[in-house]
Amino acid sequence: MRILLLTQFFAPETGAASERTAAIAAQFAAVGNDVHVLTAMPSFPTGTLPQRYRGKWRVVEQVGRAQVERVWTYASPRLRRIDRVLNWTSVAAGMLGSIAWNAIRGRRYDLIVASFPPITQSLVALAAGVLLRAPLVVDVRDVLTTRGIELNLWQPGSPVDRVVNALSDALYRRAILVSTVSETALASIVARGIAPGKVVLFTNGFDVFDERTPSPYARRPDEIVAAYVGTLGLTSGVESILEAAMLLRDKPQIRIVIAGDGTERARLEEVAARAGLQGVTFLGQRTSDEAKALQRDADIALVPLRANVVDALPKKMFDALAMGTAVVLSAHGEAARLIAQSGGGIVVTPEDPPALAAAIAELAADRGRCQQLGAAGRAFVLERYERSTLVRKYVAQVAAAV
Repeated sequence: MRILLLTQFFAPETGAASERTAAIAAQFAAVGNDVHVLTAMPSFPTGTLPQRYRGKWRVVEQVGRAQVERVWTYASPRLRRIDRVLNWTSVAAGMLGSIAWNAIRGRRYDLIVASFPPITQSLVALAAGVLLRAPLVVDVRDVLTTRGIELNLWQPGSPVDRVVNALSDALYRRAILVSTVSETALASIVARGIAPGKVVLFTNGFDVFDERTPSPYARRPDEIVAAYVGTLGLTSGVESILEAAMLLRDKPQIRIVIAGDGTERARLEEVAARAGLQGVTFLGQRTSDEAKALQRDADIALVPLRANVVDALPKKMFDALAMGTAVVLSAHGEAARLIAQSGGGIVVTPEDPPALAAAIAELAADRGRCQQLGAAGRAFVLERYERSTLVRKYVAQVAAAV
């Protein structure tokens, strides 16, 4: 088939969304499809474009076996809410222009696969389905109809809420197949009146990486390292880690290492500096392999979520378990159930810094238990959550739907 993959996020950007879409594109191409990716110039999560993409309206390049077309993107390192909205809008406008031009030229596709959110991508996907006259498959990484309210980004019944609901429902109805990352998210989509038979589970998982990659943090022999890896954004819950670090000041052997970038990074670094947290190190943005190497060499992997986010299964959690690193998860919902089932870590109440600090201190005092939890978690995910296996199953489900 000739396949068009629509996504705001794609390699070389780091993060769960870009890694997920890159894996989808690679697998579709690996089984003999002609894959064309339409995406943004890479700027996530720093808000900065690499030099080679600056000042260009369109770039076409080869990434693996897929042809990737990138459109002009508004990007700003200030990362204010208006900057993010302008980023999403500029990408959607550029993608719509490309889709319209392809339609005028008579270019056709056998299938369109759209990754969603942000919400602007719903407009792109709906337009592509109509103009290019192709069946549409939608991969829903976050169910915006519930996530925006969970994060207090908008209120139920507000104009924004009504628009998000209308666009989401239109997208689900237009699609021949809808995939999503968790059982809770799947149930919420079905509850909107979407036929259960066309909604499938495509969970996150772990990726293999180059084991020779050194960790970006050089630890001291006597340190116990608790690492957070990921985007420093609204759902990250990293502020709870800093508050827990304040309660661990009397344990200088515990080093908390935070690797990542995002809208909250500057504020979090300022909070740590004002509090004089000598036991916290910020590493900034790192490559995917460096981030995994940090998790591999840490004693503890920290995975905090907001209290009202119950349908998330963070990729960083799967990566840490696959590395054999004990996890301290601060969350409710599916992530908590998975850690309990795996035996790979400790679950504490989300947004509860004293509970988080107590769990870190408990594992820091017992390296043997860290190793025991790590071994159990690794065995659990190796059997069930390797990304290559999950994406092969997903591609087979899409092919069957088409």
